Amino acid sequence: MEIQSLKISGFHASDRFFQYRFNLESGTTLENIKKENAPAIFVVKKSEVSHLLLDNVIDRGHKHQGKRLADYMLQHEKIPLIRASYKLSGQFKRGCQSLLKNIEEANRQIHTDLSALKKINDRENIYFIGIDSLLFDTIWDSAGSLKSPSKATLFDQYQILCRPLERSEFYQELLKLISDMEVPEDLRKSYVGESREIKLIRRLILRASQNDDPVLITGETGTGKEVVARNIHNYSPRKNKHFAAINCSAIPTELLETELFGSKKGIYTDAIDRKGVWEYADKGSLFLDEIGDLSLRHQAKILRALDEGAIRKVGSNETIDVDVRIIAATNRDLFSMVRKEQFREDLYYRLRSFLIPTPALRHHPDDIARLARHFWKRYTKHDTALPEDIIKELRQYHWPGNARELKMILSQLVNLFGEEHLKVAHLRAVLMFDKQMFGLQTVETDEKEFGLHRIDCLRRLKRMDEVLRAIEITLSPVLTMQKNEREIKEEIEERLYRHFSELETLLLHPALFRKPRVYSQIRKLSDLLHNFRKQIKTSIKKAVQYWKEDIADQYIVTQGIIIQEIEDIVSR
Repeated sequence: MEIQSLKISGFHASDRFFQYRFNLESGTTLENIKKENAPAIFVVKKSEVSHLLLDNVIDRGHKHQGKRLADYMLQHEKIPLIRASYKLSGQFKRGCQSLLKNIEEANRQIHTDLSALKKINDRENIYFIGIDSLLFDTIWDSAGSLKSPSKATLFDQYQILCRPLERSEFYQELLKLISDMEVPEDLRKSYVGESREIKLIRRLILRASQNDDPVLITGETGTGKEVVARNIHNYSPRKNKHFAAINCSAIPTELLETELFGSKKGIYTDAIDRKGVWEYADKGSLFLDEIGDLSLRHQAKILRALDEGAIRKVGSNETIDVDVRIIAATNRDLFSMVRKEQFREDLYYRLRSFLIPTPALRHHPDDIARLARHFWKRYTKHDTALPEDIIKELRQYHWPGNARELKMILSQLVNLFGEEHLKVAHLRAVLMFDKQMFGLQTVETDEKEFGLHRIDCLRRLKRMDEVLRAIEITLSPVLTMQKNEREIKEEIEERLYRHFSELETLLLHPALFRKPRVYSQIRKLSDLLHNFRKQIKTSIKKAVQYWKEDIADQYIVTQGIIIQEIEDIVSR
């Protein structure tokens, strides 16, 4: 019998995956593999795990999501085998590399401890991991073969898994993998640019338009996520039906469900039967912008509507069948939110059936000039060309607001100074007027000037201090045990969700905390608070004990550091 496997050797980030086959019937045994010096992880399909349960293999069962691979795999007299639950290639890669580093450290300790060396034989260098077939096939298709040991056969195409690619390399690799297709001229005019990044997004738009699966569009604010969503709809079979859009963060929590699903007459005074955007978009597409800002309660309702293909109006028990194609967007890291239980895992994977990551403008600077000319034509009446020295200055800007900010700057430029006889000084005046100079300078601004970077830092630190104080106030009923556990959980969960969401949003920009140690301390406290929130769900008493032992002192230290940093900024 022949078993496919992927082999990972060594413990450095440059290591690669190889294809390997166990031919059990022809006598290929693990004894031959053990003779290699470097540690080796062999990855197989879960469906083939049972064939590897030999006398010299110990079955360690299924990996718990919260435990490290090393906890299951190290220090066994037999070759350990585990069934892992990884779904994403990047997550799987990091787990394997972490395990290899732990193996290296464990082997060092073993070889300095004679008693341990007697107990653990050379099988310590072999490890088996079973993964789902889909993930296995994805890696196998791009891995290199071990049939020839020459360097030329080491797999080069699947470096996305084995080492972080440069951004331009990443887009180039994806462009190679996606077959070429004719891009309509209207799409080129709608989503402007000729960089690899933009060409890839246009192809992904066309791909997404060919099916009805949900689409998740990620990217920073101002990268054109709604433009992408509208184009997916416009090139799909649903193009003649409604395209509805709703910003999940712009509507008060208590009104969002009504906006989404509608309401029934009589549910409140003067209420009438009303369609929500979900029903309005029937047979068409619904764009859920800023979906990362949804509460867990609303996430559950959206998941149910997706799964059932039906909705219930607020105040009604009747279901309405709705055929709608969902396109969601967010500027947040949903995967990190899933791990911190801020976003439902089932909804996350349901939405990202098709993922489109819109690139930040600073990552494709060659398109700045093209975009600037494109937007300039919209704002000028006489088709006046944008001066080249202004375009050159625009290319040096960091564009934290991306294409949306570029549009705004050009609009203000023509509104303030007209479209003729423009100079770089006019552009700089607009940037100064809108307090955007931080983008034109490096982070190392002149410490003699109370520049806008310092103002941004001051605002960020003050807001962080306010959020931490709000969290402390919200947790007061927990820490003082003023109410019973059920009342406490019901009362604080929604408020905690909002505070923790803002905490994570503030932490997205480490540079705005001025000093690495300030950011590091706040991040440390944030991780402790997330663990505390998890414990609240299981045991209030244990959570309070955890606060007293692990968080209370760190809270005081963190608040002190923030106040000190604020005072330092103000005094300069």
